[in-house]
Amino acid sequence: MSKNTSLLSSLWNYVKKPDYNISPVEKSFKEKLGDIIAYWSLGIVVAFFAAILSAALLSNVGVDDSQNILQDFFTNSSVIVIVLIVFFVGPITEELIFRLGLRYSPYRFGFTLVFVLLLLFELLIANSAWLESVLDTVISFLNLFLFLGMLLILIISLGFLLGYITSKCKFSKKIDSFYQKNFSLIFYSFTLTFGAIHFFNFANFKDLWLVLPFLVAPQLFLGFILAYIRMRYSLAWAMFYHFFHNTMAALPILLFAQISNESFDIITSGSDSDILNITSSDKLFLATGMGTSLLVFLLIIVFFSLLIRDHRRYSKLKK
Repeated sequence: MSKNTSLLSSLWNYVKKPDYNISPVEKSFKEKLGDIIAYWSLGIVVAFFAAILSAALLSNVGVDDSQNILQDFFTNSSVIVIVLIVFFVGPITEELIFRLGLRYSPYRFGFTLVFVLLLLFELLIANSAWLESVLDTVISFLNLFLFLGMLLILIISLGFLLGYITSKCKFSKKIDSFYQKNFSLIFYSFTLTFGAIHFFNFANFKDLWLVLPFLVAPQLFLGFILAYIRMRYSLAWAMFYHFFHNTMAALPILLFAQISNESFDIITSGSDSDILNITSSDKLFLATGMGTSLLVFLLIIVFFSLLIRDHRRYSKLKK
């Protein structure tokens, strides 16, 4: 934890007044890792209370099912696809889209433009059955991994091309100057967009517009943490935070999802003696899922307690 200021105070002060020229944090790898996990525990605690508030609001407006499409994704997708998208592709691409461009260079700017275009294309697909059908046909023809490989080559090529063009243009210095003078606008724009894009996690989001800000509050809060980490620690640490967050949230769900329907029915409605009769593989998934859930819970408790203790110590020193 920080000796000069608490982690909570550092985050809060930066969110209130984003500073483009903030100095990178000078700590050991172990200390930085501890900071990142502490911030992760904060994000999880906020998400928990936001979920309770969202459920209460949904109930009050007469909506019982928010239809989060991630539930269908976990139910209908293969383990390989879930691991690839949730643990790796998602964290990396979202950080490149929403956090890479927080610091300016011609090539960062070029790649940010490419990723923004990719994001717009994804939104078009999400709202067009015809485009989704065409994309599914292309992926089926090429197979998923070949398609992703070709997409990666295209992104890299376009990113370097746009970066090179930007570096040779006269307006490159003007963009840098704009960053220096208007960084708060850039910081909040990227972060708010990151939160808003999660509206599309809900299949019926157009019917939930009154409570959508509360439904995506966890992602919005996460966006502020990630943007701060990107500026204070590095983009690599922001990617690690995102990867760790997704992994800790999704791994227990993924493990429990591997339990067969028959065993799941026994677990949820059968007696203790009936549970002993489920298959060995399902027992293993059940035990591993419960163990992983317990580990996640303990990590949250330990690091959130350290975060609060650190802040209290800092508050006493200020007095």
